[in-house]
Amino acid sequence: MSRPSFITKLSSFLILSLYIIAIFLTFFLIVILSHGVGLAAEVTWDEPTALVTQKYLNDTKPAIYPEGSLTDNKVSVTVDVNAGIFGGYTYLKAPGDIAVSRNQVYISGVSQGLHLMGGYVQSFKINANAVTTDNFILIRDSHGQFALGARTDIYGDISKKETNYSYSLRNEIQIFNSTFDSEVVGGGAYLDNTYGNAEANHNKVYFDGGSAKAIYGGLAETHADFNGVAKASDNIVYLKDVSVNNNVYVGAIHVYDSGEAINNKLTLTGQISIGENLRGGYYSRKSPCEGVCDFFSGNVLSVVRPQKDGARVGANLGNFEEYNFLFSSLAPSGSVGLLVEGEISLNDGQGRGSRLASFNLANDGVPTEPELELVLMSSPNMAIDYEDFETPADSVESLGPLLAYDLKFDQQPNK
Repeated sequence: MSRPSFITKLSSFLILSLYIIAIFLTFFLIVILSHGVGLAAEVTWDEPTALVTQKYLNDTKPAIYPEGSLTDNKVSVTVDVNAGIFGGYTYLKAPGDIAVSRNQVYISGVSQGLHLMGGYVQSFKINANAVTTDNFILIRDSHGQFALGARTDIYGDISKKETNYSYSLRNEIQIFNSTFDSEVVGGGAYLDNTYGNAEANHNKVYFDGGSAKAIYGGLAETHADFNGVAKASDNIVYLKDVSVNNNVYVGAIHVYDSGEAINNKLTLTGQISIGENLRGGYYSRKSPCEGVCDFFSGNVLSVVRPQKDGARVGANLGNFEEYNFLFSSLAPSGSVGLLVEGEISLNDGQGRGSRLASFNLANDGVPTEPELELVLMSSPNMAIDYEDFETPADSVESLGPLLAYDLKFDQQPNK
């Protein structure tokens, strides 16, 4: 048998070397990725001392935020701090574009604080484009913070007419067992003393257990004295066992000229109390609309397994194009989905009606009561505005392989 040639030995050596290098690189990448590669800065705050002094936002208040990077930061706070907490923050003094994106903020067991934002852009020059995108906040067992998912503020010069853009997109807040003395806003975009457009779209608020002053999925505002378009669309809010003192607006705009607050989605489940108004789209405007003005299209409200007395709304309900209801098969007769103290408006006021898109019973292991009556919406103090409202036809629905129920709808003046 002939001995292996030098070329054969060299080839074997090179193959073996490459194999070893590949194993080493794989191990290296696993270790790096497991430790969070990609984060520009990581700040863990477990002692309420030596806070960073915040510049420009409020010179008298300290803050916690990573310095030197606007994106891909991670901030964790587990102690009480009398300070603002930011995943990323910047103050822009010259015209230009700026983005604060992909930051993560984690709050747990904190009982006091000031501003709380995944990303924040302040611009004090006109002709600027400011963006906060894909920032994330997770809050557990905490109280008192001002929770804002992401925010862009542009302060301009009223003598100028350059176009500005303020965008807050795809930001998310998740909250568990926490209470807030002020507003929770998934994403906010604002223009002050300048022309331009503001958009707060595709933001999310998930709130499971607790209370807040008010809740917005997205909030966009242009200056009242200038032409501008504001949009707060495609936002999602999920509330479970939550009490809100004032309003819940899934998409809200304050605008001079025109705007949209459409395709927003709200889910209410469990024990819900809303002190004032509940709207899928909301607007305030100081002049007649001269462009696109739509605060109704595609807005959806889903009520899931409500308590017997229903999700309570202290003032008015409106600007939802679609309603969905899911009750438990355990629900006693007379259970209510939505109990509204003020007006229920089932249209947009311009010839388009809302529709009852779906109703169903969740099979929770027990057949329903005979002749079960469920009240989907009730307004004991005012007649419901049913104009152009669409109700499904009576039908037979399934409640599992062996059970079915006859479904009949009835409209009364108040329910």
